[in-house]
Amino acid sequence: MDRTQRELDAKVRQIQALKGMIKDRAKKNPSKTNSYKAYADKIVPIFNTVAKAIPNKFQGYFNGDMLYFAKPEQANGRYVFKPNVVEYSVDASSELGKKIGQSKAGVVVHNMMSEQGRIMPIKELDRYIQGRGLFVIPPTTVNKKVGVDTNALNKIKNVVSQNATLIDALLDKNKLASMKLTDLPKILYAYTNAKVDQGLQNLGSDFSRWLLTSAVSEPKKQKIIEYVKQNINGFVALWNTVSGIMNAKDNIITQLDTAPGDVQASINGRPGGEGYVLGGIKLVRRSGFTQANRAINKR
Repeated sequence: MDRTQRELDAKVRQIQALKGMIKDRAKKNPSKTNSYKAYADKIVPIFNTVAKAIPNKFQGYFNGDMLYFAKPEQANGRYVFKPNVVEYSVDASSELGKKIGQSKAGVVVHNMMSEQGRIMPIKELDRYIQGRGLFVIPPTTVNKKVGVDTNALNKIKNVVSQNATLIDALLDKNKLASMKLTDLPKILYAYTNAKVDQGLQNLGSDFSRWLLTSAVSEPKKQKIIEYVKQNINGFVALWNTVSGIMNAKDNIITQLDTAPGDVQASINGRPGGEGYVLGGIKLVRRSGFTQANRAINKR
């Protein structure tokens, strides 16, 4: 058997293994059988394109998400595609746009994983993945140069400074442990996520009402309500701070969303994407991407 035939047989086995993996997932979750089948039908045709882009000597795995399974159509000089929640529009004449024009599929790669399961960051993606057929980008891509008004951040710094002592007292680990309420921060987090689904209005004011309908045990519900009453100033300070931070963050995100750039993102027709990474901190609008993403995952 010659080398060409061996390589062909190996690719056939890989495709069969991929189909088998998808079938196994479908068996574990029958409600998603159709979506898994649709995914398999999309990914099998681009398998060779992806395989050719990865060096033969590479060992391990790439973790990523598909951007598109076929080169996007152009609309008014821009490539438009919607992987999931966010719709992207890329200037066809830009550097990214030209790469998309030469591609058959697109993927965003988050990190590498060794065969032993160790997660590793990718510093130079082009060293590992080559070939014009596959458009590959890292999770953070600079496409806008804009000065950001940080006045909102200066205001929230003052709010945090004023409320820090009260919040620390409310969430004091030793105090919570003595009352067997060590999971209070997790409960507050669950409440915040529930508010994301509803729109985040009046954050904190309806916590007790939400708590009574939650899965928290009845004795603990009453204990938490009593604890909040005893620390009401810290409780109010906590949610004033959370709301202030979200408003400051959303203010910066809005400035970035509306700034011109090679890549524009929108959710349900409104400017905005998954978020931005600034100085190692990821900014995500909870009432935008988070809300839309949670809605899809609940289906």
